[in-house]
Amino acid sequence: MGIWAREKGLAYEAFEPEPLEARCCDLNNFGGEAQTHRVALWNEGTTLTFHSKPDTADSSVFEIDDATGARDVQAVRLDAVIDPATFGPGTRIFKLEGEGAEPEILQGAEGLLPHLDYIAADCGYERGRAAQHTFIEVNDFLLARGYRLIEAGFTRVTVVYRNEARFSQS
Repeated sequence: MGIWAREKGLAYEAFEPEPLEARCCDLNNFGGEAQTHRVALWNEGTTLTFHSKPDTADSSVFEIDDATGARDVQAVRLDAVIDPATFGPGTRIFKLEGEGAEPEILQGAEGLLPHLDYIAADCGYERGRAAQHTFIEVNDFLLARGYRLIEAGFTRVTVVYRNEARFSQS
């Protein structure tokens, strides 16, 4: 997402609690400067146990099989970190992929939702050891807040929502 955003001249904020993946994000998107937020996104400011599995990019705040270790990480609400007053003109897209924590991340982004145009969510089978998808929870949450599902791919359960209120103002 960051490379695409940079090519389009768009602002980009990245959040990644896995150190190796955060470093890769910095290298790919910020010229190697440590600009990736090295925190987990959640529905409150807290400390979470983070289960590491960087070789397959499957690290998670939920217990997972074959984790290489676990450590405590700081977790924050997205709407406590991002101020919508700083948004420039143009389309606002939130790419949501939290390795099974998508519902909690959305709860922690509720203050930003009225200011976003699109949310692209990976709701695949990544929630904990049971490998559950998060589509139903994400869908219910966003529909209740004025978003409409406009694209869906059910092989991986990836979806795109549009904020209907922001488009009815135009």
